[in-house]
Amino acid sequence: MPSREEGFGLVALETLEANRPIIATNRSGFAEWLMREVEERAPHLRHAADNCVFTVPDRKIRGNKMALLSACADSLAARLRPLILNYPACVENVRQLREVLRPLNWTYRASEFVDRLSSVDRASRITSTHHGR
Repeated sequence: MPSREEGFGLVALETLEANRPIIATNRSGFAEWLMREVEERAPHLRHAADNCVFTVPDRKIRGNKMALLSACADSLAARLRPLILNYPACVENVRQLREVLRPLNWTYRASEFVDRLSSVDRASRITSTHHGR
């Protein structure tokens, strides 16, 4: 992720779509979304989702910026180690997550929205015709 706190998650979504391992902070919108969707749609993939998120240490840790950065680097290194040592398994985790989350991608949602607009437009025309407008 581009920062310790990131709200939208576009980089992570693009990474997921490219079937590449993802590591996002627990403070990112992507991590919150991922954990919520996996919990609702595929609880059996909780471990795969957990592997995509690392916890950013509390800013108040030892009251010192260097200590915070060091703790953050240690946390990130702990998440990267399995990815580097077992890349094929990480790619498989992402593939499984991607299959479950596929209906939530931008293209699918945009086409779903357009379909709904079409049905609303049809209903509007029927109502307008029925009321003599």
